[in-house]
Amino acid sequence: MLLILALFMMGIGYLSFKGKEESQQAIAYTRSVSTVLHIQDRLDAIQAGRLNDAIVTWSPFQDGSDTEKAFLRKALQSNKEYLAHHQGDAERHDAWTFWQILDATHSIIFILVLGGVGIFCFMYGFRRWYQRVQRVSDAILLSKQIFQEMTNQKLKCELEALPTPPQPPHTTL
Repeated sequence: MLLILALFMMGIGYLSFKGKEESQQAIAYTRSVSTVLHIQDRLDAIQAGRLNDAIVTWSPFQDGSDTEKAFLRKALQSNKEYLAHHQGDAERHDAWTFWQILDATHSIIFILVLGGVGIFCFMYGFRRWYQRVQRVSDAILLSKQIFQEMTNQKLKCELEALPTPPQPPHTTL
C-alpha cells in the first residue's frame, strides 16, 4: 500500500512539474503574441511619421531610424517563427483541464483500481468479521436466551410446587 501511495505521490509531482512547464510555455507564447502586436504597431507608427507613438521600451533604438526598423523587423521575424513553431501548443494549452490531465497520465485508471481495491477489502473484511465474530456472538446470545428461558420455566415449576401460604383474614373498617 505504501508503494501505491508513493507512486501516486510521484504522479502528482509529475503533474505539478508538467503543469509548471506548460504554464511557462503558455506565458512565453502569450508574450510573443503581445510582442508581435507591439512591434507591428511601432513599425506602422514609424511608417506614418509618428515617431513618438507606440514606442517599444525594450528596443535599444527609439528614434525611428533605419537601425530601429531593422532591429524591430529582426525581432518581429524571430517572434513570428516562434509563434509558427508553437501554434499547436497554444491550442493545446487552452484545451487542458484537470480531467484531461488525469486521462493523459492514466491516473483515472489508478484511482478507479484503488477505489475498487478499497471496496473489495471493505466487503471482504466485513464478511470475515460476520463469519468469525458476529455468528459466534449470535450463537452465544441464543444459548444465553435459551438458558434464561429454561431457568425461568424451572423457577415457575418450583413456585407452583410450593404450598400456598395461608392468607391473612380481611378486615374492613
